[in-house]
Amino acid sequence: MSTDANRFRIGWSFPVLLLCLAYATVGYTDEKHSTDNKRGSIVDGNTYNNPALAMTIKLRETWHFIENPVSSHPRDPSCRGPLCGMPEVNVALESRSGPAPLYGIFLAAYALSPEYLNRQRYPLKKFVDVMLPGSMQGTGWTPQGDLNAIELNGKPAYRLFARNLTIESKKGFGYVCESNKYIFMLIGSAFSSPNDLQSAIKNMKLGVHTTSLQPIA
Repeated sequence: MSTDANRFRIGWSFPVLLLCLAYATVGYTDEKHSTDNKRGSIVDGNTYNNPALAMTIKLRETWHFIENPVSSHPRDPSCRGPLCGMPEVNVALESRSGPAPLYGIFLAAYALSPEYLNRQRYPLKKFVDVMLPGSMQGTGWTPQGDLNAIELNGKPAYRLFARNLTIESKKGFGYVCESNKYIFMLIGSAFSSPNDLQSAIKNMKLGVHTTSLQPIA
């Protein structure tokens, strides 16, 4: 049987997403096609709602989806852990603020089997140690400071700040938390006013999904 150490590794990577958030806008999709539960929807242009994660984030500016934020890779047959293969939730958003996006968000999440919902055997920190540092490899970003234990809507979470090696004004911040039996990683990126995006993320709602919200047409 695989050891816990061997189980906890990411079976995918997404440097393209962080690189595109660092430099320019890419192709995006119309929000009216974004009603599936795992992808979620954008309501009124600035509220991201994801039923699978029971997540709602009220954002500033107007946002749209980025296509294909994580490139598919052949599944590693030796990977046996909870983070193998492509994430069930694979979403990227950016703000529509002039020729380049002011803000960007990447969201990846895995549904956890009952075994991996046991926080005595598999503490949240074990997921964090794999997901956040691994997300920055080959992206031009580097961690800044230490991991911080925080809460998101009353749930235990971790946050890690990052700096861009090419664009000094570019700020990044990553979060890992559990919601609705998913472990998720959310990475925010800002060209300016990073506190505004951080505040929106810290004030996200995690809980019962509100079905009355409808995506914009």
